[in-house]
Amino acid sequence: MSDVLATMQGKMLFMGLAGKMLGDKGKEGKVEAMGFEVGPEMMSMMGGFTVLRLFTLMGGMTDAKFTKEQLLEINAKLNKIKRPKK
Repeated sequence: MSDVLATMQGKMLFMGLAGKMLGDKGKEGKVEAMGFEVGPEMMSMMGGFTVLRLFTLMGGMTDAKFTKEQLLEINAKLNKIKRPKK
């Protein structure tokens, strides 16, 4: 996940998906899931997760469920993002 978030396109894709999943919960400037504030510490921890693992966790935390087709669509978008140079 950290490779995805290292690019501007990846950040925009992730924030768009997180915004859809959380709905109005993130409008006050704070994003919370299951009573935890999603801050920089939590974001750095999530950096070690795979995208699939992160979306599985987020789905469980927000009651959002992803279909196979939605995951394939997300994967197609991720595949269009160039990997960051190390």
